[in-house]
Amino acid sequence: ARKAAAVDAPPPIVPPQRTQAPSAETATAPPPPAPSAPAKAATGNGTATDAVFIIEAANVLQTGSNAKGPWALYGIKTTSGQVFKSFSDAHFEAAQNAAEFGVAVRIVWEEKTYKGTLEKNLKSIVEAA
Repeated sequence: ARKAAAVDAPPPIVPPQRTQAPSAETATAPPPPAPSAPAKAATGNGTATDAVFIIEAANVLQTGSNAKGPWALYGIKTTSGQVFKSFSDAHFEAAQNAAEFGVAVRIVWEEKTYKGTLEKNLKSIVEAA
């Protein structure tokens, strides 16, 4: 009878070993998070974009009334100079609070052309994580 030839198993994989713990002098803190770059996500009416901003001001741009009742158009300006518009009282209140306390917020918006002008319509505003 023949004996099967011995098969050598591959050597075990051993990750490199640290010879000593890093000292406080060589250890570095992780870099601070980079500002959020706008991200695009598909929505039912087009493309929504979101990014983190600091709110500079929130103002009433126009008021009026129609068959649905009274309305107000709000303008929300960021420290980077972007202006978002919304008819939502909740968006306006959130923007006023963020401006007052200097809190970073994540804004989701859609860009639409209205009477030949590209406008940024605010869809949501929440405190940034």
